[in-house]
Amino acid sequence: MNSLQSILKSLFDLDWMFAYLVVKPMKPGTPNAHADLSLRMASSEELLRSAKDQPRHFDEQFVRQALAKNDVCAAAFKDEEIVGFVWGALQIAPHDKYLNVQVEHPYLYAYKSFVKKEYRGSSLSVDLINTRDLHLQNRGLQHTVMFIETKNKASLNIMHKVGGRPQGYVGFFRWRSFVVTFHSPKARTHKFKFVQRKASDSALSNPN
Repeated sequence: MNSLQSILKSLFDLDWMFAYLVVKPMKPGTPNAHADLSLRMASSEELLRSAKDQPRHFDEQFVRQALAKNDVCAAAFKDEEIVGFVWGALQIAPHDKYLNVQVEHPYLYAYKSFVKKEYRGSSLSVDLINTRDLHLQNRGLQHTVMFIETKNKASLNIMHKVGGRPQGYVGFFRWRSFVVTFHSPKARTHKFKFVQRKASDSALSNPN
């Protein structure tokens, strides 16, 4: 979010986003080994422990809700500490307090990722994506989908390395609780969409 957008959001509760819809085939490569790290699918016990030890990245309410929806998380462990992770949702996930993201089979929605500063610049992000997708490829999933803001070159480069390519544009404009979403014609061919949250969705916490 740029400084002008931050000011307008603070003063007028105004927000917007314009992003590529990035789609990659569910054909994961073999993750590289990292000498001091263990890459694996994080268990519910490990994620809930991290919610207590690392609340900045693992809000306990979010973790419990994600697990209840059968979301998955591939994580990199340094001893017992999670130093990197990528999440994936099979149906619906909250974007913020106004919008959800919804996908349908055979798509996986990739969201909420992080790598500690000292491990950035390596292949860890790519290897975490491959770890997650190797775990899921036997569930009949065919594509991983996510949105990346057009100015986020680092994330676009990571997705390019694992076969992700832009497939149109998605975004939204919001003023207070009034929201307009858009999906370009090419993006509409994929089973991904922003949907405005309903009162019944209030239990879903914001993953950011």
